Amino acid sequence: MDKMAFNKLNYMKNQANGAIKMSFLCTLQSIPRIRLCLLLIFGIGNIGFVMAQQTVNGTIADTEGIPLPGASIVEKGTTNGAQSDFDGNFTLEVAGQNAVLVVSYVGYATKEVSVGNQTQISISLEEDAAALDEVVVVGYGTQKRANVSGAVSSIKGEDINEVVTGNASQALVGKATGVRVEVNGGAPGAGTNIIIRGTGSLSNQDPLYVIDGVFSDNMDFLNPSDIESIEVLKDATASIYGARSGQGVILVTTKKGTSGQPLKIDLDASWGFANVVRDLDMLNAADFIANREQAYQNDGNTVPSNFNDFDPAVDSDIQAASLRSALTQNYGLRLYGGGEQSTYSISANRLEQEGVVEASEFDRTSVRINTSTRKGRFPCSYRHRRTNKIRFSVVNMVICLSLRF
Repeated sequence: MDKMAFNKLNYMKNQANGAIKMSFLCTLQSIPRIRLCLLLIFGIGNIGFVMAQQTVNGTIADTEGIPLPGASIVEKGTTNGAQSDFDGNFTLEVAGQNAVLVVSYVGYATKEVSVGNQTQISISLEEDAAALDEVVVVGYGTQKRANVSGAVSSIKGEDINEVVTGNASQALVGKATGVRVEVNGGAPGAGTNIIIRGTGSLSNQDPLYVIDGVFSDNMDFLNPSDIESIEVLKDATASIYGARSGQGVILVTTKKGTSGQPLKIDLDASWGFANVVRDLDMLNAADFIANREQAYQNDGNTVPSNFNDFDPAVDSDIQAASLRSALTQNYGLRLYGGGEQSTYSISANRLEQEGVVEASEFDRTSVRINTSTRKGRFPCSYRHRRTNKIRFSVVNMVICLSLRF
């Protein structure tokens, strides 16, 4: 009480009961005013900070509406963050309406979203082409290329279309390390054998083909223009597919539509020529007779009287008559797009491939439909393809003779 200064003292004496009432009105004058002001300022600041906290709930998905689990959501300029769950949902407390959320996910472009007065936010991330270069498909997931570079080869669709060919397998020649592509003969439309890391089995050396998640024996039926990318898995990276992956795995991803994109039309046409690399040096009719007569004389035999009974004015070049410059024509049409919950891609292809041997050719007409839709959490997709092949070749004595010499 000795530190208190009394401003007012009232003294009243009650004569009736002899009681004394005293009332005091005092103020704290011994505490400096500046300390009191600081106390008030910090108190109000703390109250304001608590009142400005805001809880934000949201969902992270891609452009097709598929949830992205494990996406990173961080309040910009802070370490305050969260991750999306299996369904792409997240909850995060931010400083206030001025907060900005930075959302990132592997293979997708980073996006910044202002919170404002929103408490429920739906965020859609778009694929980042540059980031996808660093991510490859491995089995049922993805990994960074730096971690699996020795066991995975990736070929883009643009690289495949650089080669004028009707066979997607032949487009892999020289584009994947450790992969050998062998063509089964020179006939147009001939199949191919792909060998990964050498011969691993005496009974079967073909790799396992997985086209859009479906197992296949080959990919010769595919139109090269329909391929988005090809991943070649070797060694341990292919082991997820079990015993069938002993010779490696070739994962093929075909082109699909894009959600929220209006109708687009792609038309492509390509032409190419095939020629015999080198003509064989062959004898004409007169040279052939002279050679055979010399052979008879060297053996001491008499030349038959009718051996040179032919018209010397008649001559022919069997190679010129049976070989030609072969034309390959490839035409493709693709329509693709999508809405909020569905995507579609419809493509048609016509291939006409001539052989270097006369009367040999290969024609193929293919139609491919790839659609997908999503209702809530349940995705649904439909894929259909139809391919008609016509292979016509003539192998007669003329062709055999030309090959024999």
